[in-house]
Amino acid sequence: MKKTIFATLAAALVLASCAKVEVTEVPDSRAIGFDNFVTNAVKSIDNEDALNKFYVYGGPTGAYTNFNGVEVTKAATGEFGYEDVQYWEEGETYQFAAYSDENAAAPGSVSFETAGANQYHLTLAGYTTDGSKDLIYAYAHNAQYGSVTDGTVVFDFHHILSKIIFRFSKSETLNGSQLTINDVKIKSLSNQGTFNGQALTGNQYDYTAWSGQSGTVAAPFMFAGNDGEVGSFQLTDNDKDVDTNPELLIPQNADGSNLEVEFTVTPAGTIAEAPHNKTAKKFTVTLPAPANNHWAPGFVYVYYAVINAENFDLKPIRFGVEMSQNWTDSSDDLNSGLDFDEQGESVIP
Repeated sequence: MKKTIFATLAAALVLASCAKVEVTEVPDSRAIGFDNFVTNAVKSIDNEDALNKFYVYGGPTGAYTNFNGVEVTKAATGEFGYEDVQYWEEGETYQFAAYSDENAAAPGSVSFETAGANQYHLTLAGYTTDGSKDLIYAYAHNAQYGSVTDGTVVFDFHHILSKIIFRFSKSETLNGSQLTINDVKIKSLSNQGTFNGQALTGNQYDYTAWSGQSGTVAAPFMFAGNDGEVGSFQLTDNDKDVDTNPELLIPQNADGSNLEVEFTVTPAGTIAEAPHNKTAKKFTVTLPAPANNHWAPGFVYVYYAVINAENFDLKPIRFGVEMSQNWTDSSDDLNSGLDFDEQGESVIP
């Protein structure tokens, strides 16, 4: 049995969102407000209305507790605000960091670092994902009242999990047959880790921001159905390709030796009937290594699988040609025994 071959792909999407804080009751307009811009969206936070809550940490340099997980929420008017509004202090420099776990507080411990290599960034310790939430992170360093528009801090959010998708295709060698794909899962991966915010590298946060990956859980992948998610999908001659719904997972080692995907293919039609009589078959395939041998934060990885007749141990009947000799000029032999009259017509002697 020849294993299905997979390949990887990285991609990114973009989205933007705007917000303002009402400051009409502040005569000097020194209320500290927050705006946001979300890049490289990967799941449900993928349009300007989807991000409606994030959590802010930081404050003036040397007094970082002014914002200690303050919840910033989008109102029905579209404006963002928070309780107990604080105000800029003239001449002070502020350090901020923020996150949103798909509009909720993150599980585990969250702390604002005041010293060390990750100074002015957040540490999300023991973060655990079930694959369904989009974790985003941003920071704004060295902000002063005169350096921000209308006293509003702009957070440039980035996605810090990795998005994984499986794409299944039915080969033309199985025309006339239908294949039901189900029970798709990565058998064993880390679902927990610690994130330490770092400076941007290009357009993505670096893989080294994550550490302490742990856990050996199975991650199931579903398909889009008419009323939500479903566990299986049928490939036909008219519908030969399908993507699973994405899973948002901890960036981790994926060097081509440690992660396996398992799925079941149930045939119908030609190969399920006589004389083939093929039945359901479970496949286990080691995932190939992407660039740099790991899943990077904010990247999308699409693993491709083309299922063909050989995966069911069917050997197709093929036709070949064997040439025994070259063409030769045999006109003399063909004319042998024939005489021609003056008009060039043949006569039988």
